[in-house]
Amino acid sequence: MRSAVTDLRKLADQHLVKDVERMNAVRLAPRPDNGFYGPTSVNWEMSRRSPLPLVLGILRGAIEVLFDPLVAESVSTHSVMRTDPLTRARRSIMFFQMASFGDSESAIRAGRTLFRVHSHINGLDPITGREYHGTDLEMALWTHALGIVSLGECFDQFSSGLSRSEKDRFARENVPFAQLVGVDPKDVPLTFEGCREIALGWMPQMALGLKGSRDVDFLLRPPRDPFWPMIVGQPGLRIASTAFARHLTPDLLEMARFHPSKVSISLAEIAVRGATKALAVEPLRTTIASIISPEGWGMMRQALESDPNLPLADPEIREDLHLVVRQAGPGNRHSDKEQSPFVSNEATTTELRITSTA
Repeated sequence: MRSAVTDLRKLADQHLVKDVERMNAVRLAPRPDNGFYGPTSVNWEMSRRSPLPLVLGILRGAIEVLFDPLVAESVSTHSVMRTDPLTRARRSIMFFQMASFGDSESAIRAGRTLFRVHSHINGLDPITGREYHGTDLEMALWTHALGIVSLGECFDQFSSGLSRSEKDRFARENVPFAQLVGVDPKDVPLTFEGCREIALGWMPQMALGLKGSRDVDFLLRPPRDPFWPMIVGQPGLRIASTAFARHLTPDLLEMARFHPSKVSISLAEIAVRGATKALAVEPLRTTIASIISPEGWGMMRQALESDPNLPLADPEIREDLHLVVRQAGPGNRHSDKEQSPFVSNEATTTELRITSTA
């Protein structure tokens, strides 16, 4: 009993004190520019309306990429998704937030760190005999396109939705995002349907081996282990994964043997839409966001509260952005455990401590 109380106190101290300090450290840091997007972008507008569908879009994309055997093998070998899902989720969400809402320096730092970490994810898939590399640019382009489709469709499904022209703007605006994972901008589709073509064009390569099945099952039918955070997150994840079945292709649903009824899908959608509205209200939104991604949420708050007249990133930076971020460096076999490149755990609300990745 005493041990349980001690663990609860540690969790409370981490999420209600230290994480809030880290969030405010980023939020209160100097902001020289409005990054690659800015206040008139579709990215920022989607977040103003409702950030939850964007988080769910990242989750849905994370499920879909696991149907690639090489991704499944690399995740099983190098990720802590099943043992420390909160850390894994934070890394994905934080990169999206830093790239989309950070000033140009923070966004580039995020890209460099991600590429550096991925450069140490290499191995051999024992089933297919094929090598995998975390910096494979063809796969990076596919995951980018898949992410754009997933984010757009989740915003349609759970929030106010985007018009066709807004979706195309969303695709065009996110060219820098693809560059931040190393992709040449000439290869990035500039329309939403162009992204969908690339996403669906990968389908012949999709398959589920033992490791892929285990990881997909973890996200589609989440267990209650590890106790934290799954004791809280498991019900919501189960509801969200049921709602995702609306847009997952029949082939993927068949591979995963995941066939929720039409009634359960509709009920799940209603529940997620309700959560979307609830989480649009303060202080609940900030409380949940500070637990899921404190630094990323701090950057979002900084961006949305910033001077709209701040300049955007220098256009010349964008030309070779994919080359700027492709820098190697020390990494970690379990890449999700890599120390945050933005602030240290001991950051205060008045000091931003940047870890150099150059």
